Amino acid sequence: MGIINKSLSALLVLTLALGMTFGWAAVAAAAWASAVTIDGTVDEEIAPQEVTIQSFGFNDISKDTIVTSWFTNLPAGLIATISEDVSGTFIHITITGTPLEGSDAPMEITIPKEYFFAQDSDVIVDPDPDACFAIREARIGDVTVGGDQNGPLAPKDVVITLTADSLATPVTAGDNLASWFTNLPAGLTALSKNNVNAGDTAVTITIAGTPSADINAPVAITIPAEKLESNTVLSASPNPCAIFLIGHYASSGAVTINGSRNVPIVPKDVVITLTGDSLAAKITAGDKLAGWFTNLPGGLSAVAKNDAAAGDAAVTITLSGRPSAALQAPMTVTIPAANLASHASLPVSLNPNAKFDIGTLTNKLISTTVENNVLLIGDYAFDLSAAAAVNGYNLNNFIKAAKTVDDVSGSNQVYFMYNGKWYDLVADENLTAPIGDPSTMNNGTGTYQYWNMND
Repeated sequence: MGIINKSLSALLVLTLALGMTFGWAAVAAAAWASAVTIDGTVDEEIAPQEVTIQSFGFNDISKDTIVTSWFTNLPAGLIATISEDVSGTFIHITITGTPLEGSDAPMEITIPKEYFFAQDSDVIVDPDPDACFAIREARIGDVTVGGDQNGPLAPKDVVITLTADSLATPVTAGDNLASWFTNLPAGLTALSKNNVNAGDTAVTITIAGTPSADINAPVAITIPAEKLESNTVLSASPNPCAIFLIGHYASSGAVTINGSRNVPIVPKDVVITLTGDSLAAKITAGDKLAGWFTNLPGGLSAVAKNDAAAGDAAVTITLSGRPSAALQAPMTVTIPAANLASHASLPVSLNPNAKFDIGTLTNKLISTTVENNVLLIGDYAFDLSAAAAVNGYNLNNFIKAAKTVDDVSGSNQVYFMYNGKWYDLVADENLTAPIGDPSTMNNGTGTYQYWNMND
């Protein structure tokens, strides 16, 4: 729908002509975006494209200011930059970059209030279906097409979903779509599972047959131009969880290694199973296998849980320790060539359910509602009540706590909760001046991170 030209100039002129006096007041501003489609294809750099926004009362904004954060749904990989100095009613924004995800959604833009004169809240640009993204993408659903070389495999369905594009012509159940696959193992077929209409955005392909070659790789698909409404070739985005596993491969069982940074985890076992290969030599319980992991968080160990003989096709690894970094990601493991009978290194197939979920402890708010007899040393709080004392305390944790005290500023200090009130033991060792507002404690944040620490 383009920019709507709404001017207040006539009203201002009339007001001044009448000699009326007035004071500036914060009013709710409105903003509109130009009709523009930001188009492109995932993993391909787009041509620079401009979005124009109109409103009233913009503050001056310099050219080249990055405003990516104004867009709440800008596809990852794209950048939004002010293309010319702003001083008036128009903002010109250039979108550049290489999109990492598809989108066919209208733009969602919110301009922070500090970019307006006399505005007391952020301004949401009026949604317009004609101001949108059209970033093409083909995605492959999670699937494992697995089996033995020269043995019939159980049929598996590969689902392809399109964004900002659609099928140009119908697809009939049984149509041969093997040409869409760039790495389909010899001996396998790829047939449309059901009828699909022109204009549809998804197709299901059934893989079946008897593979005659080994393969351990993600499924690779490129849809021909003539099959798409855009009439442009489209390669599917790589999905590490859509894979061919034929013959020689390794897999891991589902397990989540969870915990928090700098806190000991509960030991967990990772089971790795080999197909079409075996161990070249005995692995002894306690052997260090951390080198197999390419993303093992620092502070964690990985050791063989028990003996595994040469020729065995499975090994169990126990992970334990105190992680020094947060990580939320699937495990990535590669078995070295020296450990395998094939004498070829073997990546373990990515399993989204074999993962690390190591977080960072969320700071806890200091309050006046906790029990009495709480000692707060820097970032560590200790419950000194009789009930808690039964479990005892680890002296090392008091040492750790002492290291978090800020002697320079004097504001991250040692505090004590007594009779429902907090006291600064450094400045007020006789507990005569309670702290009225706990939010002023610990460098003014009113938070701490660890509780009790009697592990």
